[in-house]
Amino acid sequence: MLMKLIIMLLIATSLVGCKNKAAAPAEPAQAEAFSFESIDVGASYVNISLPDMQGKKISLSDVVTKQGNKYVLLDFWASWCGPCIREMPYLCEAYKEFHDKGFEIYATSLDSDDKAWRQAIENNKMVWINIFANASSPRGYEWVNSIPTNLLIDCSTGKVVAKNLRGEAVAAKLKELIK
Repeated sequence: MLMKLIIMLLIATSLVGCKNKAAAPAEPAQAEAFSFESIDVGASYVNISLPDMQGKKISLSDVVTKQGNKYVLLDFWASWCGPCIREMPYLCEAYKEFHDKGFEIYATSLDSDDKAWRQAIENNKMVWINIFANASSPRGYEWVNSIPTNLLIDCSTGKVVAKNLRGEAVAAKLKELIK
């Protein structure tokens, strides 16, 4: 008898919880605007502005529109992410080869530990723009649910021209695009 009462209470509580969630105002425009499919090749990037290592906010749009920049890789990573760290030598090579030709990296760390983030930047010789999202995907990029994730943005159009490039694919794509 007591077990039946507990089960009934659990069911009633879960129904009330569902009802309350349904009663909360929905934000379908945001859900659509920030879905994975909406930021695909051919889509426009969403601007973000987050602090760098000195605490200065750097806007992605400022980097994309900076004179001389042709392509910006928006890279989501974290110091604790093994696959992210394994990508760093490839990014270093691509940066070294293409930075003077208009390539920039806007590396967005999803770390929660500022010290680990700074140490990873130093250890991996990440000399490009490094910003700190403090353990959460920035507004407009909530769809980033696994890392590493990246988008290659054409600065002349503001459109994504490639995504999730791994290993030597970053340099190969840049060779194709930068003539």
